[in-house]
Amino acid sequence: MKKRIDSELIRKYRKEEVLELARRSQTSLIVHFVIFLFLVIVTPFRTDHLTMAWMFGIIIFIVSSARFVMAKKIANTYDNAPDFWFYIMTLSTLVSGALWGAFGYIIPHFYEFDRTFIYILLINCGLAAGATSSMAPRYSLSRNFTLIMIAPICAFGFLSGSSSGISLAVLCAFSAFMFTRMAKDNYVWHRGWWVWWIQARWITRWNQFSEDFEKTTAVCNHK
Repeated sequence: MKKRIDSELIRKYRKEEVLELARRSQTSLIVHFVIFLFLVIVTPFRTDHLTMAWMFGIIIFIVSSARFVMAKKIANTYDNAPDFWFYIMTLSTLVSGALWGAFGYIIPHFYEFDRTFIYILLINCGLAAGATSSMAPRYSLSRNFTLIMIAPICAFGFLSGSSSGISLAVLCAFSAFMFTRMAKDNYVWHRGWWVWWIQARWITRWNQFSEDFEKTTAVCNHK
């Protein structure tokens, strides 16, 4: 017979998951904008494609700022609209990943295998690697974030038809696979910790109940 899972326990788990994601994302959100500034400062992208640089910069700043503000506010407002916060955190994270994925697809068209492309390749892989930890509370989010950022680079490599491009695409695909495996391992560890925490709370409650029961029994027997 299929066991029924307590709906209240599911709600608590989802809340802890969303709040932990918000807490972990605060540092990485600042990093997103900083590394974009680094990219436009040390490469010719800002002078060769000024309009595009401004466009991406403004969008990344707006998305990162909005995510940072939401991450700060969510602890006090989550209970008012749990479904809203669950989906808005998911959507905003994937939008952020899609921005870097689009950037990773566009840049090699301008700077194929140039240092500018190498920088964006390292940035996207670095963000994907970081997501294995910062998004550990939810494996599906970490996996999708990684694929959204690295798949466009793989697509460019395969579509280029060159041996260098295809080799790069295969390497990126393998990296994405490894990142998703790491994300799964971190998720399992995080889930195990949460289960342990729940069990510890139940054990504490049971011990307290046992003590109260023994005290009550002793008083009744004394009477």
